Amino acid sequence: MALAVGTLSLGASAAAATTPEVMGTVTFNGAAAANAAVSISCTAAGGGQHIRNVTASSTGRYNASFVAGQCDDGATVTVVATSSDGTNSGQATSTMGAGGTSQRVEVDIALAAPVPLPEFIPLTLVLAMIASAGIVKLIRRKEFERPPPIKR
Repeated sequence: MALAVGTLSLGASAAAATTPEVMGTVTFNGAAAANAAVSISCTAAGGGQHIRNVTASSTGRYNASFVAGQCDDGATVTVVATSSDGTNSGQATSTMGAGGTSQRVEVDIALAAPVPLPEFIPLTLVLAMIASAGIVKLIRRKEFERPPPIKR
């Protein structure tokens, strides 16, 4: 499945927020991806991981809050979004508080359609391998069945 990563931009905050927040917009082909399932994972520098699952609004916007101490500045924020019908997905990563915006980060996601793999390709490969093995076996069998040359 192919994934397209959207642009990462940092949200602006006039004052330092006390509750860590992750927000952004989910789009597909430039339009809002309404009701997309969004999973936000925040991995702290010390290794602790906290996850929030939310649904994007009709405008594609999502917002998730963490308890203070769960997703502090410097933590890695990974956002994975899947379209409401489950056929398209995307992922992006950023750092909490990067760029001087304490306790806030905005992560936009662009969903991408999966690249289809035609079903006949694996079948063709299997048939080609079987045919090759059969041809090799036939040639070897014919070599052993030849009568010895007649001496005169």
